[in-house]
Amino acid sequence: MHVHHIQPKAEGGDNKLANLRLLHANCHRQLHSKKRKNVEVSKLREPYAG
Repeated sequence: MHVHHIQPKAEGGDNKLANLRLLHANCHRQLHSKKRKNVEVSKLREPYAG
């Protein structure tokens, strides 16, 4: 599991709970991959999640 900042700290985000999400490691990699720069956390799905 990885802690993900919804608004990146480099863009003014903070470490408050409202700005953090716990993501599966693969989902976190997908979110930060160059191919998926504009993907919302809620749109990520595991390959087996139909």
